[in-house]
Amino acid sequence: NQVNGMLFPLVVDSDAAQQQDRLRQILVEGTRLSLLFVVPVATTLFVLADPLIHAWLGSRAAFAAGAIPVLQVLALAVMIRVGGGTGTTILKGAGGHRLLAGVNLSTGVVNVALSVLLIERYGLIGVAFGTLIPIALSTLLILYPAACRRVQLPLTTAATRAILPALWPAAPAAFVLWFARDLLRASLPWVALLSVLGLAIYLLVFIAFAVGRTDRELYLNRMRQLLDRRRHVALGAESAPVPGALAGGR
Repeated sequence: NQVNGMLFPLVVDSDAAQQQDRLRQILVEGTRLSLLFVVPVATTLFVLADPLIHAWLGSRAAFAAGAIPVLQVLALAVMIRVGGGTGTTILKGAGGHRLLAGVNLSTGVVNVALSVLLIERYGLIGVAFGTLIPIALSTLLILYPAACRRVQLPLTTAATRAILPALWPAAPAAFVLWFARDLLRASLPWVALLSVLGLAIYLLVFIAFAVGRTDRELYLNRMRQLLDRRRHVALGAESAPVPGALAGGR
């Protein structure tokens, strides 16, 4: 969401200058990066929901059993919402704000109505599905296709260039986590270790196989620049004079 917020001024500027190519690039790269951030987290929460909830709640097993599917459903809802965030930023900054406002308002109304309707029969999981269903329908069927039309990008092109490359690397990560989650007794350190393992597998597959050579070199260069910048900041902090020492010297 912070990434999409930073993209908003760029979207407004590109729309004012009528730079359709730039808007298309923002939609593709922004969607891919949004999914790159949220997909491994959502995948980890979905697969490790059982050991995570039991390790967190401990002896309250009855409540834990009911919380597991709720966490899984809401993880999917967050993944869809964040993954489509760049599309909503395009609409908000490039003339589609009325559609966006109307759809968001309708989504909220349907969310409340479905939650009230489903909670009586299905309990808390009904509320979770009452959240997932309108978010998925509004994002996948209305908002993101509208963003693609606004930048004149075929939806199939957006799917193949932005969505699928960030989605399918979650499959091998989920496969490993699924079989590793029952190896040891559920504990928060074990869940944390598996989460790091799943993230590493996802990033490795994404960088090595999901993107082309040009994008791979771009991402690796950006990672090196970020690490170098942090290293320089750390070195600068270590070499900075200590105020107490300066005061003592005076």
